[in-house]
Amino acid sequence: MVGMERRQLSWQRGVLFNEWFVRKKGEKAHFAALRREYFASLNLSPFERFFLVEVESTRFVRNDLKEVLHLLSKKWSKTTKRDGKSSFCPYVYVHGLPAGELVVLKKELAAEGFNFIDGYDFHGADFNVTSITRPATHENGIQLKLLNSISDLEATVGAVTKTRMIYQFHLGKSYFEHVNGAVKHVQIQLQKLTHLKSII
Repeated sequence: MVGMERRQLSWQRGVLFNEWFVRKKGEKAHFAALRREYFASLNLSPFERFFLVEVESTRFVRNDLKEVLHLLSKKWSKTTKRDGKSSFCPYVYVHGLPAGELVVLKKELAAEGFNFIDGYDFHGADFNVTSITRPATHENGIQLKLLNSISDLEATVGAVTKTRMIYQFHLGKSYFEHVNGAVKHVQIQLQKLTHLKSII
């Protein structure tokens, strides 16, 4: 109980510090500080990175979300021929996106030639962890791994054996808690989705 209270107090201090920092220094400085702390590595290690992004279901702009997905793929993938077995691309889960909108988003990405996988191999199939964890390579052209639900996310994080890192961007309260201490889990509160582009 005491440990939980300490974690809660530590989290509250972090949130208060971030709110104070934004008021004192401004958004740009806050975003730059987050980028330096979590996303400024020049040499990307072949880790399994999970980006959890929240949208407001009634007010999001699909094109903004697509820009974020393209940016995550561009900045956090390595799939050239020389990368070989060290190639990788990010996993992304979009929280708050209605199921119908997710289908439309996938259709648009596919029509634009953006190659992604989602762990469902055919219409009516169950989620397949082996399918979603397939390595992204130059040959197969996988640019992103889209997770449809929290349960798909939990199953995938639990099945991966390589080093895992979770970056959760939330608009209000946290919507995903991972209890495995071996997995780095960073939680960043945003006011709107487009702010993510200034951080990563």
